[in-house]
Amino acid sequence: MDNWVKLVLLATFPVMSSAMALARFVIGSWGWLDRNREDIDSWAAHYDKVIKLQTEYNAGKYYQKVARFVTKEVAADLHVDVLAIHWAHSSQMRQFNEDDYLDNLRQIAKVLKAERFPSEQLYYIGGATFLIISLDVSPTTYEFKNRAMMRDLWQLTLDGTTPQFQWGHLQVDRQNVLGYPNLERVLRYVEREMETDLVVEYMKQEVVN
Repeated sequence: MDNWVKLVLLATFPVMSSAMALARFVIGSWGWLDRNREDIDSWAAHYDKVIKLQTEYNAGKYYQKVARFVTKEVAADLHVDVLAIHWAHSSQMRQFNEDDYLDNLRQIAKVLKAERFPSEQLYYIGGATFLIISLDVSPTTYEFKNRAMMRDLWQLTLDGTTPQFQWGHLQVDRQNVLGYPNLERVLRYVEREMETDLVVEYMKQEVVN
């Protein structure tokens, strides 16, 4: 090898080494971005960043854990209350003004966060529907808390109107837990309750008219 070739190689070696190091750093950064993006996507799926509440996925995981304890802790005689709250007729609002719709949902969420006990789990499961899971709260305390929450919700004014809400509730204990092993089964029940609530409300309006 000629001397001039050796000199060129020696001169370019630091440059090439630096370029390779930079390339490895950039490629490594892209890998970090990919991993970070997966974490972000997972977080977005489990947390509604607009309403600032956990989603149905997390509710399902929590309910299954609670149901297992209700089943196996015989001496404790545990029970869990699942309450769904739906903002009725909200789809019309969403069609006309998405921003106002989301702002109203945030107002509802704010009331729920302020009223419910810290031990209760609050979720937003989509479709203007909120879910509250309460473990082993006494019936008297639970009824008191629900009345206070409903009072504050009915005092809301959303775009100059008083909102209407539908409710669906199920208490799961050792007697019926095998019939409700997962949240999907529970939601079917409370959704039927909310549909019945809507029918009753409609019938009352017909009687008044």
